[in-house]
Amino acid sequence: DWTWTEEFTATPVQAMPQIQNECVGSWGLTCGEPIPEWRGITRINLDAGFWSVGLRHRYIASVTNDRYILPLRSGGTPPGLDTLSYPGLPSRNYFDINFTIDVVENFQFFGGARNIFNEKPPAVGSQAVRSNTWPATYDVLGTEMFLGLVAKF
Repeated sequence: DWTWTEEFTATPVQAMPQIQNECVGSWGLTCGEPIPEWRGITRINLDAGFWSVGLRHRYIASVTNDRYILPLRSGGTPPGLDTLSYPGLPSRNYFDINFTIDVVENFQFFGGARNIFNEKPPAVGSQAVRSNTWPATYDVLGTEMFLGLVAKF
């Protein structure tokens, strides 16, 4: 599943519809949460009957600070990227693994780990933003492991 966002336009003041901010590929005080142009999930699984294993790759494209992007797109003069404390957030790649094992009839054991390489979220330099990053976009917890049992009756 891959998603390409062609357009995300925000009108900040309803009474002034001529003011529109094209926010794809940016983040910041005006656009808010990062809106990457590309995001994707790729998965590969091996099913061997009573057991299976899988690998999932999650991708989030890089985004640029809206203080630079918005003036540039509207024909204005943006500040230099080198003058911004956080000019952009780099792309992120997260990898997850999972497994299932049919223990006995009607019982399945499963488990795995998310973010197996403990990829840290990008910092945005503001405590006002939750956890100094964007937790709805980036993995803020690091590696998480899970185990479980499914019982069918």
